[in-house]
Amino acid sequence: MTEVISNVEQTFYNLHDNYVSLWEEAMGNGQTQKVEEFYDEKSYKVTVFTNENAEPLLFNYKQSIDGLRQSVKALIGAEKRFENRVVRLKNEFYSYVFYEMVILQENKEITRIFTTEEWKKIDGNWKISNEVNTIIK
Repeated sequence: MTEVISNVEQTFYNLHDNYVSLWEEAMGNGQTQKVEEFYDEKSYKVTVFTNENAEPLLFNYKQSIDGLRQSVKALIGAEKRFENRVVRLKNEFYSYVFYEMVILQENKEITRIFTTEEWKKIDGNWKISNEVNTIIK
């Protein structure tokens, strides 16, 4: 069965593909500014589940962006993969993306994280408003 997608869905798929490409660029050169533009400064937050026995870690926008910058600088040259990506539009204003984030350094997997992104259309632009990460490895 062939899935028919709307123009809104195709536009969002293209946007997320661009987001992935910008991550590849950032991992290569350590510059995160283009990626940072996708995060909504007013609402973005990250919840991280480190293991089943610990309380989740909660990060606001500033903490998350600081962590993003530090991680990218520490991992320049590593590869960030978005494996098993699934994109679903809830409606014309909300979209959800799930994937396994895999970081490879020198062809060795150093981390694997299940990630869910909530995207929200704000002033005509898609922005990430919420992210949930569960560390697998």
